[in-house]
Amino acid sequence: MIDSILKALGIAAIIAGVAVLALVAFLVFWFRSIRASMKADATPMSPSEISLKPDPSPDWHDAPANRHILNQVESAGFRVGKSYVIPELNGFKLTALHHTEPGISGALYEAPGDVTVLDLCADTIDGTEITVSNAPNCDQFRNRPECRKISTDSQSVPEMLARLREEIGGRALIPMHESEFADSVRETYRRDTAWKVAQGGISEAEVLATLEKFGESLDESEKQEMIASCKAKELSEWAEEALASFERESDLPVREWRRYSSRLLVFACDLHRSGYAHYLSEFFVLDDEPGEALRRAAIDGAEPKSLLHQAHAAANESAPLVRLGEVLKPRFFEVYGIASECGAETTCSASEVR
Repeated sequence: MIDSILKALGIAAIIAGVAVLALVAFLVFWFRSIRASMKADATPMSPSEISLKPDPSPDWHDAPANRHILNQVESAGFRVGKSYVIPELNGFKLTALHHTEPGISGALYEAPGDVTVLDLCADTIDGTEITVSNAPNCDQFRNRPECRKISTDSQSVPEMLARLREEIGGRALIPMHESEFADSVRETYRRDTAWKVAQGGISEAEVLATLEKFGESLDESEKQEMIASCKAKELSEWAEEALASFERESDLPVREWRRYSSRLLVFACDLHRSGYAHYLSEFFVLDDEPGEALRRAAIDGAEPKSLLHQAHAAANESAPLVRLGEVLKPRFFEVYGIASECGAETTCSASEVR
């Protein structure tokens, strides 16, 4: 279930001219794997970059609804462009739409529940990215400041197009050639993901809104556990990317690298406490009792550095926890290591966690 929430929160702002799609694409991607992840091992949930592969014959779950909207779209002055599949988002499908009026574009895709969704978009020369979408509640999630996203219940393409023009308000638009569509989707998704990471990732409110949207009935403790699990999974993916960056960029001597490389973890002072407690519990493979004590400490307000110390102590590690360096991708992290073998040659006390 965790993956599904996270993927649901990441699909909706994919396209430069269709900015809401990346958030929805992420939301779909997130929600569809939540339930599976509660029964299976964790899997990647929100990639920082995506690719679009041409798909001449997309397998839509609701082909009649798709065709009905495309008929309206064509009558409203749009040309139906290429269809694509996004492998990194569990095969998320979308079809490009190009209006005769330069600067207006759109996309057709399937939201959670296999509901066919239409986004109509425009980028103005003042830097505003406008999207009118009939994706449910797409305007309830955080977006980059330059993004203006309007959610509508209307299934009428002419009405949606009229609303888009109202939002444009006579401002000049930035035209997007059909050949630029895929690159625009990739770049907007990258910007959206980077912005969300910089904001601390998925918010608690977004997790709760997604649970409500998909009819998940949980009590308060279950909601808090879901938030913590989602944040832990998000952090695990960030950590994987950060440690890969550290491995590529670190000037750590080979001898030191061999000592620590198999046991690296990340730290930042502003991490979500409960999510970090879950992450540490998994990293140190804590038993139920110390793991629960760590999570209680997080709920009681313990700082991330304190949680790191507590987890290290609870694991009865003989080797000290050592700061090895820092990394900036996907965000700033300090990287710590625990020597796989702590022998007489271990000379790391000066860098131990304070």
